[in-house]
Amino acid sequence: MNDFDPKKTCVVIGNGPSLRGFDLHRLNGFSTLGMNAAYRYWDRIGWYPSYYACLDDQVIRSHHTEIERLYRDGLVKKLFLHRGFFEHHPHRIGNPDFVIFDQTSRHWYPRNAQKLGLPPLFDEPAFRISDTSKITTGSHAVRFVANMGYRQLLLMGIDLRYVEILPEAEPTEGVGLKIARTPKQNPNYFFDGYQKAGDLYNIPNPAAHQGDLHPRAFELVAKDFETNELECQIYNTNPKSTLSDRNVFPLMPIDKALGESRLGAVFVPCNFREVDDILTNFKLWASVELSPSVEPEMAQRPMLVFVFNNVSGREHQPAIEKAFAETGMERFFRGPAFEYLQLEGKTDLYQRDYTKEVGGEGFKSGPNNQFFRSMDCMAKYGHYSFLMEVDCLPLRRGWLERLRTIVDGAEDFWILGSAYRGGEMLSKANTRHINGNAIYATGDPDFQAFIAEFWEPQSWGMIRDVDKRLAYDCILEILFSEDALRDPERLALWKSLAHRFRYTEWTQNISAASDLKATDGALIKRLREAFPRIDMMHNRVAQKLMVEALSTDALTERPKVSRGKTRHAVPRLLVFDMTAIGNGTATGEIKANFLAKWPDEALLQFVTDGPDGLASIQRRDGRYVRTRVDTAKALEMIDAFKPEAILYRPTPKTAPLHRLAMAEIDRLGVPVINWIMDDWPARMEIEASADWDAMRPDLLNLIARSSANLSICEKMSAAFAERYACAFRPLANGIDPADWPLLRRPERRTFVIRYAGGIAPDMNRASLLRVAEAVDILAKSGLDIRFEISTQSWWKKECDPLFASFPSTTLELADKTIPEYRRWISEADLLLIAYNFDETSLRYVQYSMANKMPECLASGAAVLAHGPMGTATIEYLSGDGIAKVVAESDVVALSAAIKELYETPETRLGIAAAGRARAVERHNIHKLREVFADIISQAVKSASTSSLAAPALRSFVPTDATGVDQASALREDIVILSAEILLGRRPLTALNSDTSIAEVIKRAETELAADDPALVHLQRVRRLYQPGSAAHPRA
Repeated sequence: MNDFDPKKTCVVIGNGPSLRGFDLHRLNGFSTLGMNAAYRYWDRIGWYPSYYACLDDQVIRSHHTEIERLYRDGLVKKLFLHRGFFEHHPHRIGNPDFVIFDQTSRHWYPRNAQKLGLPPLFDEPAFRISDTSKITTGSHAVRFVANMGYRQLLLMGIDLRYVEILPEAEPTEGVGLKIARTPKQNPNYFFDGYQKAGDLYNIPNPAAHQGDLHPRAFELVAKDFETNELECQIYNTNPKSTLSDRNVFPLMPIDKALGESRLGAVFVPCNFREVDDILTNFKLWASVELSPSVEPEMAQRPMLVFVFNNVSGREHQPAIEKAFAETGMERFFRGPAFEYLQLEGKTDLYQRDYTKEVGGEGFKSGPNNQFFRSMDCMAKYGHYSFLMEVDCLPLRRGWLERLRTIVDGAEDFWILGSAYRGGEMLSKANTRHINGNAIYATGDPDFQAFIAEFWEPQSWGMIRDVDKRLAYDCILEILFSEDALRDPERLALWKSLAHRFRYTEWTQNISAASDLKATDGALIKRLREAFPRIDMMHNRVAQKLMVEALSTDALTERPKVSRGKTRHAVPRLLVFDMTAIGNGTATGEIKANFLAKWPDEALLQFVTDGPDGLASIQRRDGRYVRTRVDTAKALEMIDAFKPEAILYRPTPKTAPLHRLAMAEIDRLGVPVINWIMDDWPARMEIEASADWDAMRPDLLNLIARSSANLSICEKMSAAFAERYACAFRPLANGIDPADWPLLRRPERRTFVIRYAGGIAPDMNRASLLRVAEAVDILAKSGLDIRFEISTQSWWKKECDPLFASFPSTTLELADKTIPEYRRWISEADLLLIAYNFDETSLRYVQYSMANKMPECLASGAAVLAHGPMGTATIEYLSGDGIAKVVAESDVVALSAAIKELYETPETRLGIAAAGRARAVERHNIHKLREVFADIISQAVKSASTSSLAAPALRSFVPTDATGVDQASALREDIVILSAEILLGRRPLTALNSDTSIAEVIKRAETELAADDPALVHLQRVRRLYQPGSAAHPRA
């Protein structure tokens, strides 16, 4: 556990490349400060810091609008800014949530801030600076949060190793620079889209400061805090920072500071023939004697990842997940995860008969390829991963717990494992090798670079040229053998890395042929006596003997322990939604994606069945079973299920389901999560006003009482927040990167454009027809090109006549299996995402995010997006080169764009690569599932810990006091009043009938700025529940 109190600790986050790949959601629970243009990344991941700082006048010029948005939308709480911001947003002057740099400067305060009536801060210990020429956003951000009272500061991403002038930048005035071309790779920042064409900024370390401004500014912070006797401890979490080189602040690993374990995963390289061993190991680990923990449950649990050689293992995934749940492994692991490599034929060979002929990758191409590909795919699971083959046997209870302790307490390493401890005499070259069943620093970028640039290429070279029998673990020892180290370059490399490779007593390798023959039941006892700290052994025969002990009841089955209300790691979830989970529709598949890991018995859904009926959906062994039910049966099933949370996706024209959902929400009183995936309310209000009048009160009630309101994208969240005076959290579909290996396209002359999905007239039909027309024009001009559409049967039947006049376009049924579908889109030359341009369609889809977009980006094919910029999907695809966008309804422009992509394969490759990177970075379903599960779990947790009794209504008594305190009091009154109306605890009529409340509102409208956030919020609430329309249904 850590010694950092989240209430006293603030994490100051720079933007250096060392931050690349770090999941900022890990910082939840701590106060955080971010800076400058990093909001572009925060917007991508839906995470924002507590505070924001920007003291660069050039950055302010480029980004002031977005900085204002961060505060206006409630994304950050307090800001520390250069005065240039207030030239654009003067209404923020005097707002206590905004601090102007000039308040902290003895020089600038009388010239600017004092005239504005702002309090001075330059004499505060944190801002009392001994050299006023050494000021940067990062160093002063540290002073800013220290002045706020934080006494433990953690610095992240502050690398201070700048490329001072990028090739894509050009000078402006003084030390100013302008980005002329968006850099494809930006060496200064943790994501490549940090700077874009047109952005202004200053040279980081100008010549006037001897190129040393940033490091000196931080050194000054340490010196000044000590001189000023400010009790604030600052830690640097980045060993590669210049701060570490100069020993400015003590080093503290971020995972230790956050109280996290560095052991991210245990992973099992396997194939379909080893599934029985996997299931048996679960039973072994479920015994008292071989339990992963001595406690009933581990607090910090790694993932358990099964890395199959290819997709042949996929059909066994449900059985593994079921056994994982039945043996209670969720007590020790965060969950099971699955990776599927693409090893086939010569790349997946394990030939034990060395007299056979094999290819250039040798007799062990399968294990070697599986190891190197596993190292790559395990990078996302955490800093360290333990490779545990199915024939590894735990020798004591608590083995996983002790492994975590060893890893967390160890000096940084790359490989920690066992030398050979058996009875055979190995060759001189192999004697000291570390067995492959070891702990690897898979999350360390330097280790990944070592594998990619040295270990793997050297391995294939040795297999090809020296010995085709070699395996990856023995090769590493040979590469640093006595003979190899006679090469001065190799010796230098070894000296720089020797400390990264270590032995441990925790695991032992006793797996040579003679060892296996000699293994008996006494071996384990002898090992425990000889090696008191041993917990793991690599020995197939010993593993089989322990399995036999299990079958004879020699091992004790450990009783299952309940995890609170449910034995699952997630709550029992009741879903109301017109589309069934996994039914092939966009909304059905997004639910299937997010709920794929939800235990079958913790999931129950009700859907519409015909115009007036209901049906239940239950998952059994990976299949969704649909059963028609009446209301009485539905209620009986719900009572037996005992839901802990409700997920409801309201939609129009679903009266029986809607009545059931709203009634059960009222009856059960459990937390509700509301998810709106398209803007049907706007369309319904215009096209079916009478139905909307009936639906509107229920929708407002649902939004107000929901523990969380979800949307499908950031644009929808922003619009709904404005419309409904309530925050919406964006959550869209994702992909499993393991499902999307990069495939080689088949050899063909024809250029193929493909589209998969519906052909709705109020969504995309007109634009699809335009693409068909453009392809026909290009085909008639001599291009070898065709357009293929895969769609549902009803759309094909309806649209076959419409596309018949375009001979270069074909429509086919969407009847492929999932692997066939993935291959189909991956082998396209161009994938299409399209939306209509007419007002009716735009009203419906403007806030929608294409469900298949992440798949298209991940496929490895270039994406063509055709639709208006007013739609969220088109706007999203228009940035960072991840798609070719044609945002005009002009067949000539469309034809020109397709022809350009036809003629420039390098452009297509660039778009495809950028799209794949975006899909993995932002749309990884593993991370999104964790976010989704956390939303549901937090809603249940909050409900269980909150008081059942509602607090008494606030008494609003206006006073005669004036000044800042009165303004703050007015804001507080207005916010609380708005909340009481939204929650239905105070009728809207009270705003006029209660004289004290009316006086408070009058005072607020007089004394607060017209755009004061609290006042604007109240106005939105008043508009939402205005007299004459349906009052709040719970008022």
